[in-house]
Amino acid sequence: MPKTKALFIFMMCVASNVIAAPQCPAMIKVAFYDFGLLYSAGKGIDRDVIDELKQRTGCHFVSTVLPRARIWKDLESGEIAMSVSGIQNPAREQFAWFAPYLNIKNISVISKNLSTTINSFEDFLNTPSLQWGAVRAFKHGETQDQFLTQLREQNRLLETASAEQLFELLKAGRIHGLFSQSPVYGYYIPKLGMPHLISIHDWAPLEKPVPHGLILSKKHFTASEAEQWKNIIQTMNTDGTMQRILGQYLTHTEVKKTLHNSP
Repeated sequence: MPKTKALFIFMMCVASNVIAAPQCPAMIKVAFYDFGLLYSAGKGIDRDVIDELKQRTGCHFVSTVLPRARIWKDLESGEIAMSVSGIQNPAREQFAWFAPYLNIKNISVISKNLSTTINSFEDFLNTPSLQWGAVRAFKHGETQDQFLTQLREQNRLLETASAEQLFELLKAGRIHGLFSQSPVYGYYIPKLGMPHLISIHDWAPLEKPVPHGLILSKKHFTASEAEQWKNIIQTMNTDGTMQRILGQYLTHTEVKKTLHNSP
């Protein structure tokens, strides 16, 4: 085969494997929310994901930190263009595109003095004196959200703007349980000096971890543009980048559980 033809075939193969970089808007306003090892005090897994996207695309990002409930409203209105570690559902698909990069499961964190008597959702529901806590606008998983709906109907659910506020309420005894994820409780429990006060349980062992991903407002990105961002996230999931990022914050076991294997 002539060298020029072989070189042409090689270059075509390389080109076919290159992920097209998205066209950069003049500015991408991205919102973070305080959530333990995912993001706190300007650092965390989500911060590193956005920094990697900035490096790969050359786009200009402007960061803000907002309560989670506000972020969803601002994504819908177009006030912000992008956010992080969000859960996809039909209502949110009306105004946003999603590109998963984490698999995380919410499990139950309860007051330690209840651990011998409260061992399930049913036990908690059947004890009217107990209160649960949740962050406004969070989704937790099908079983967990059904449990929260029942508590809300019984006026036994206290909702806050942030995860840290929930842990503070649990420490103070104003609530008796909450849902959390390993990158989150692994941050707030030692920070607030709570290891001796809590007990951690998986009350839905058959429930699978929930994908969390980059969120792109449809007010700012078309379907084809969102697909380009999704391709970059998928590449980060498969080329070892996400494993490297997670490894800076989580144990080897937790990294394996949290990695999202994109198709």
